[in-house]
Amino acid sequence: MPMRPSEVPKTVRAFVALPVSAGQRNELVRCIAAWRETAPETVRDFRLANPGQAHLTLVFLGEIDVAALPTLANVGREVARRHAPFVWSLGSLRGEPDASHARLVWLEVARGRDEIVALQADLEAALRATALYRPERRRFHPHVSFARARSKAAPLPDLPPAVGAQATARVVTLVGSRLAPQGAQHEVLATAQLGHSD
Repeated sequence: MPMRPSEVPKTVRAFVALPVSAGQRNELVRCIAAWRETAPETVRDFRLANPGQAHLTLVFLGEIDVAALPTLANVGREVARRHAPFVWSLGSLRGEPDASHARLVWLEVARGRDEIVALQADLEAALRATALYRPERRRFHPHVSFARARSKAAPLPDLPPAVGAQATARVVTLVGSRLAPQGAQHEVLATAQLGHSD
């Protein structure tokens, strides 16, 4: 049943991201299984990420007007063509503020960090120029989210790093995110190829 015009969303929660590879998704599944096996008593303290929704966020845009999507997609294409494809990989599990009192848990980037930081800085500068984006105050730290504490901070188990879980970054994606009871649901709204010239 089609939505009436009054029901069509006028805004969308969006972000720009690097997709993860199938191997990296498998590594997330392995890490979750290892956590449940080695420290099952701590798993209940966290809301684990869905490996099928995994990504590396470059820029979080927040709630934006749907009418601005074409402009944002064009900005992404202009920036992406200035950066060549590169290989990046996942590394150790980290907690914020620290491993003994973690509220946020992520897998750090082991390889390709400099390329990701350069790409993110270029994207942020280009988006800021459109007046459609307000940069976050915290410093960008490339990572793939893994878990979030359900309430109070909790300790992390000692898990092995995600060795060998790599991907070749060839595109950046503009993603829409819809919050749902079962977790955020993501939809790719636009893609831009790295190093591609029309």
